[in-house]
Amino acid sequence: PKGVYISCNKRFEELYGAKEKDIVNKTDYDFVDKELGDFFTNRDKLAMDSDKPLSNFEELIFPDGHKEYTQTIKSKIVDSKGEIIGVLGIGRDITELKVKELQLIEQQKELQSIYDTTKDGLAIVDMETNFIKVNKAFCDITGLSEEELLKTSSIALIGDENKEELVKSNINEIILKGSVDNFERVYVAKNRRINITLSATLMPDKNHILLSMKDVTKNKLFEEQSKLAAMGEMIGNIAHQWRQPLSVITTVSSNVKFHKEYDELKNYDVTSDMNTIMQQADYLSKTIDDFRNFIKNSKEINLISIKSVVEKTLSLLHAAMVNNGINVISNLNDDLEIEANENELIQSFINIINNAKDAENENVKNSDDKLIFVETLKEDSNLIVLIKDNGGGIPNTIMNRIFEPYFTTKHQSVGTGIGLSMTYKMLVERQHALINVYNEEYVYDNKNYKGACFKITFTP
Repeated sequence: PKGVYISCNKRFEELYGAKEKDIVNKTDYDFVDKELGDFFTNRDKLAMDSDKPLSNFEELIFPDGHKEYTQTIKSKIVDSKGEIIGVLGIGRDITELKVKELQLIEQQKELQSIYDTTKDGLAIVDMETNFIKVNKAFCDITGLSEEELLKTSSIALIGDENKEELVKSNINEIILKGSVDNFERVYVAKNRRINITLSATLMPDKNHILLSMKDVTKNKLFEEQSKLAAMGEMIGNIAHQWRQPLSVITTVSSNVKFHKEYDELKNYDVTSDMNTIMQQADYLSKTIDDFRNFIKNSKEINLISIKSVVEKTLSLLHAAMVNNGINVISNLNDDLEIEANENELIQSFINIINNAKDAENENVKNSDDKLIFVETLKEDSNLIVLIKDNGGGIPNTIMNRIFEPYFTTKHQSVGTGIGLSMTYKMLVERQHALINVYNEEYVYDNKNYKGACFKITFTP
């Protein structure tokens, strides 16, 4: 009770750096400074005044200078008469646990910082999609305050008519797979429609879901603008393609009418003229089908032939190329089948070839020399599509900017800066292809040319 040591074990010897025989009959003040000695003495007194053991956490410094975090438990020892005869002190080294605790605290701070500052909207919802917790970005994207969101649910914000069925299907998939990535939804908040992509992960307690949200409204607008620009190009292509068939139909019809007026049909081969009209009408019908297939907003992923897609692209652009006096030289010997969206590939190739066409019209004066080369070739297991022109090439000062949205060097009546940017997005981000562009000097038909070369690499 006076603070004099009666006994200790080997670990305690290590703490004080002395043998038991040198510790017994001495006090804390013989081994530590007065401040720490007072602390130990006061803890002993509290233990003697308590009816239950007292626990405390202490940072102890060993004689060799290293620190340990220790949990100490002190309890009074009494004899058969209830008289206090001493205090039993037990110390447990919890340094490793303390270090891990500090690491967890730091990690928690980092995660909280990421949660608070990330541009992605993060939310925790229950299995009925009621909001439990949201970060600032989620509030910013929806335009709703945290208080407003905590009073509603993700279902309530969805603008689809069959939202209950959609959400139920998503939750079942999340429970089955553990997570679902990048599914598109429309949120409606304060009369504002927001296009978003959501990723959802089932949390460890199995009762909550973590939502990660991105606002893709601008991307949707950009895609729509790109589609409209492509449709404008296609309408122009159709006008070029229809001009000659319509001229043929008009000529043949006029000829038949002329022979009828002069009563010369008996000796006239009407069947041949009708066949000609039918052939031209079939051609016109095919161009309508090609246009309809192109403009429909299909997101289907199918096994397709890249060579076939390039051929369809060149067919759609044939009349426009002829009308602009451009000679397209194709060498489509190699092929590869991949899982992809055919319409997006066609639109990508159209954008690149139209870009080459504009370069030709701007920089090549002699129509005989307007050339565009399209080639497919195998490289290991990959397929390379090369699209090359002789329009003089792209200035080095802007080479690294041509895929930026809305960047263009053309007059606004010719270019919007959407085509190549959308091409990059469709090929690289969606189809997982690679696209490189560089200037190339080459010889064709004993003449020297220079132009831009687009190299698209598809992997199986």
